Amino acid sequence: MIRASVFLIAMATIFGAIGSLFGVQGAAYAAALSVVIAFWGFWSTPSKLAAIGAVEVTDPKMIALVHELSARARIPAPRVFEMNERQPNALALGPNPQQAVLVMTTGLRKRLSRAELAAVLGHELAHIRYRDTLVATIGMTFLTAIASLALFVGLIGLLVGRNSGGLIIGLAILAPLTGLVVHTAMSRSNEYRADQFGADLSGDPKHLISALLKLDSAAKRVRNSTVLNRPVLTPLFVVDPTPGSWINALFSTHPPIERRIARLEAMRSSAIGSTNLGRIAPN
Repeated sequence: MIRASVFLIAMATIFGAIGSLFGVQGAAYAAALSVVIAFWGFWSTPSKLAAIGAVEVTDPKMIALVHELSARARIPAPRVFEMNERQPNALALGPNPQQAVLVMTTGLRKRLSRAELAAVLGHELAHIRYRDTLVATIGMTFLTAIASLALFVGLIGLLVGRNSGGLIIGLAILAPLTGLVVHTAMSRSNEYRADQFGADLSGDPKHLISALLKLDSAAKRVRNSTVLNRPVLTPLFVVDPTPGSWINALFSTHPPIERRIARLEAMRSSAIGSTNLGRIAPN
């Protein structure tokens, strides 16, 4: 909750800065708007799923796997959704474990074995268990709203001819500033923790190692149109969905894949991790 509070304060400050281009009253209105958006972000997971075209999975085998993993992770089983993307990847959304959802791409099930899939889903269940998804969900809402607010303020400023110089400067620094907030709020240590948790759930770090290698390789070859249309989704995925692009440089919070694998290899060399929660059959 501390990270979420810091994140909310930072985003309210950015909103106020944009609104201040129209004076003190504009800053106050913009800051108040940030509070409204925070509450909206808390409850708006269904609308986010609709925005990315995710549909609920009905495959009983997939649902059973998620329930099995969730029981071992000691959290309620989240609903499972799928978005139509060939690039294999996954993410989690939701303000708390009771309202969280798992979202996979259609390419994920096609590229991974059952044990590898369990490791990837375990990674996302870790984000749910440790409430990383709270910051992620609110962050996604805020960054989308900031982009919309900046566009609105810019258009109004151009129409009325007011503070045009300030608008240009403000909009020029907006993107890297919001990217910095994302980096601050969504720590890389969360990814390492989620990797360890996913490796434990799958029973052997080798499953997550092989999955990460497959996902990273595919991300370099297969476009993720959803992320290209909504860059703020970038830090939510298991691996960077747009490696080497400007989107990745601005929004990604993922550690280098080589470093993640090195840590998993170290886990494997010292047994199967410190909290082995059970094995998942490979097939």
